[in-house]
Amino acid sequence: MSLETLASHAADPARIDAPVLDVVVPVYNEEIDLEPCVRRLHAYLSAHFPYRFRITIADNASTDSTADVARWLTRELPGVASVHLAEKGRGRALKHVWTNSDAAVPRTWMSISPPTWERCFRWWRRAAVIACW
Repeated sequence: MSLETLASHAADPARIDAPVLDVVVPVYNEEIDLEPCVRRLHAYLSAHFPYRFRITIADNASTDSTADVARWLTRELPGVASVHLAEKGRGRALKHVWTNSDAAVPRTWMSISPPTWERCFRWWRRAAVIACW
């Protein structure tokens, strides 16, 4: 094993700002609860999580205005992203985000719903994958 430092030109500049953790929040018809939930989660991570993070809202075919609320949150809060899938399914939404994530620590994602996040974040360093509902 080598401990050499790579030359600066060898680094992938796209990865420099990649989050360490990608927190996935799968939603379906959550227009009322989505904003307060994401704001609480964002505040918690900002205050207690010492690494770069992203909260990805994965809207799986909501028929209400959930997608609009998610897009609004991406403009209002740094580190929040959203995707809208045309087909229903929590598993489909999670797989889509997990497959396309550029998180710096591969396979460290969470699917969470309040009030379990605090418990989940305490465990995240000890596990490769954490899923909490």
